[in-house]
Amino acid sequence: MGVLDRPATAAELTTIWLGGLLEMPPAVMQSLVVDVVTALRRRNPEEVERFRSLVARGCARFHIPQMDRLTRLFEDITAQMGGPSSWQ
Repeated sequence: MGVLDRPATAAELTTIWLGGLLEMPPAVMQSLVVDVVTALRRRNPEEVERFRSLVARGCARFHIPQMDRLTRLFEDITAQMGGPSSWQ
């Protein structure tokens, strides 16, 4: 969530983080996304929307298979945790 405190580099940092997620084993990748979605619950709605936007824009920088994998992961985990499922 530190990217929200760095508006000048937030998009680039988010994309780098997403690229790192893609290199993780699936269980680790899922665990990290669960942690982030959990942390979002403590943020105000504007920060949540800003982070969701950063993730959506970051996902769009990857080729379609990776973009779909990331988007689906965030949507599935958010839906499982009772939140809105759209990350696009």
